[in-house]
Amino acid sequence: MDGGLETGTKGQNSMSGLPRVSVVMGTYNSAFHLETTVDSILRQTYTDFEFVIIDDGSTDATWPILQRLAAQDSRIVLHRNAQNLGISATRNLGTELARAELIAITDHDDISLPDRFEKQVAYLVTHPEIGAVGGAIRFMEGERLGEPIEKMPTSELISWAMCFGMPCVHSASMVRRTVLVATGGYDATYKVANDYDLWLRISRQARLANLPDVVLLYNRHGANYSVQQAAMTWQETALIAQRALLEILGIQLSLDELLQIVCFRFIEPHLVGTRCQRVFELAHHFRRSTPLTQSEWRTVKKEAASRCMQLARHQTPWSRHGAPAFYYTMQLDPVVAMQWAVSTIQKSARYRLGFGWLKGTSSRNL
Repeated sequence: MDGGLETGTKGQNSMSGLPRVSVVMGTYNSAFHLETTVDSILRQTYTDFEFVIIDDGSTDATWPILQRLAAQDSRIVLHRNAQNLGISATRNLGTELARAELIAITDHDDISLPDRFEKQVAYLVTHPEIGAVGGAIRFMEGERLGEPIEKMPTSELISWAMCFGMPCVHSASMVRRTVLVATGGYDATYKVANDYDLWLRISRQARLANLPDVVLLYNRHGANYSVQQAAMTWQETALIAQRALLEILGIQLSLDELLQIVCFRFIEPHLVGTRCQRVFELAHHFRRSTPLTQSEWRTVKKEAASRCMQLARHQTPWSRHGAPAFYYTMQLDPVVAMQWAVSTIQKSARYRLGFGWLKGTSSRNL
């Protein structure tokens, strides 16, 4: 593990003459969001960085905008792919071009908060055993901030989260270059979930962490690649989760099970109870194999209970197919189970009131 970072967070790394952080961003046809994202990086309170930006063969105004911005700030290092190579190859190229010992990841449509780098560098300086660090985020749709703040798992809970998906937001992360290189970089086999695959492989090399502080505004909009490619996202996520469960818990699940348990897709009503039982078993297996505090175990149970509730979202707690799901949800977290029951009753009451109103209106119109 590379623990040779100097202390201090804002000054220049005079020991080597190189920047301490390389910010890597791939971009493609992102003219609309680009300037806001770049500005959020250039306004960081931590200033010892270079900003490596690769234009992946854009056909809009992305490249002229980047040229103008680079002329205004010498920290920006530009590269333009002759043709579109895809996000994995572009990010790998960014890693090759980066000169620093720490690599900060950003996407072309997200906004890094001003103290993001300062906090992440300081954390990695004082925690040499950590290979990559993320942080909490806040969703953003256009100029409107969403709620609530999305906190990421910490400590041993990262391993539990890794069994079902990304344990952090990739564009909010900072990774040690030595660790990233040791993994072999991004796997172009995965067109959408390459970040999930990378973090699973990073977890073999070093420990992971998430800061409790919000470090990024995550732009959620219809143009997001993962939204446009939903079916591919589900398939790739299930494939990687299959590896994660085998590596972390030693348990092999079928892709059909994982599409249902992880992605909540293609689940038939008669399988809801069985899938919730599986989630219940996974949670208890994780507890037996991982040293957890009481607080962490409660968090695992709450997440597992919420997963059961999501699996049974089209059922009522007392229906034929919903009752088994309600049982396992209750065993995991009674509060979540009762919230599900109360929510179902409220929805039913609203439906009956609405139906009664419509029936009365129809009678009066006769």
